[in-house]
Amino acid sequence: MRKLILLTIITLFQLASYAQEKNREITKLFIAYKGDSTLFIEKYEIDVTEKQVYYITPIMNYLDVQGQKYRTERNINKKEWNDIMTLIYAIDLKKIESYNLAESDKIDYFAQITLNQSKTIEIKLSQEIMPVELRKIFRIIRNGK
Repeated sequence: MRKLILLTIITLFQLASYAQEKNREITKLFIAYKGDSTLFIEKYEIDVTEKQVYYITPIMNYLDVQGQKYRTERNINKKEWNDIMTLIYAIDLKKIESYNLAESDKIDYFAQITLNQSKTIEIKLSQEIMPVELRKIFRIIRNGK
């Protein structure tokens, strides 16, 4: 009887941990782009839990920045936020992880995805293999200036 109860408890714990692994929720998303002819990297942070979008200021000389904060909040209206969230939920993480480029290839985009506030996935992509979802998210944020 004890063995049966122990087996049942272990099975329940296993099923609960499997369900948590299947439900991978994106809590933060960083997107950086360096493909233009500019010298600086354009980087944005999307905080899903706080429903905020930030522009990350590139590290420069203090005299060049003159008081600009490291993170500047972007004004995103409700329609744009809903579009961003729809695209975030449509991201296929296994497919994106397979696109990850080596250091020797030409890297235009960099994405850092935080899952369930603990696990972080870093992805380096070129212009040709950039997934449609990430490209649309970047375009929505960039055009919101």
